[in-house]
Amino acid sequence: MTVVFNPLAVGVPDVPGNHYRDYFPGLKYVDAYGNNYYDTSGVYAFHRTEELYKAYPGKPFMFPEWGLTVDDPAYVQAFARFVRRHSRVRFISFFNGPAGSAYDLGGKPRSRAAYRRFIVPLSR
Repeated sequence: MTVVFNPLAVGVPDVPGNHYRDYFPGLKYVDAYGNNYYDTSGVYAFHRTEELYKAYPGKPFMFPEWGLTVDDPAYVQAFARFVRRHSRVRFISFFNGPAGSAYDLGGKPRSRAAYRRFIVPLSR
């Protein structure tokens, strides 16, 4: 079993006392940590995920969930670039909602093509 501390890189709501450092249980209590990261508006920035990645350099980093609700192949490519450039990333799990839902990759042909081009090779 692997225990993953999986806060959001930004507190929701983003107010004092509601950030990952406020909840972190300590290095000896987790095997890895990570971030769920979604593109829901066509606007994304990895700088907050970068901050979280750098927070605990002795632990593996994971994305227990990532996905998108918009057809945004640039986000898929940027996500793959982040993973390739950060050697401690050990796990990524794409959240694909039910067929026809906002998170269904099947209804996003450009993002699906980007997934095949940029994400699939990461596992090889």
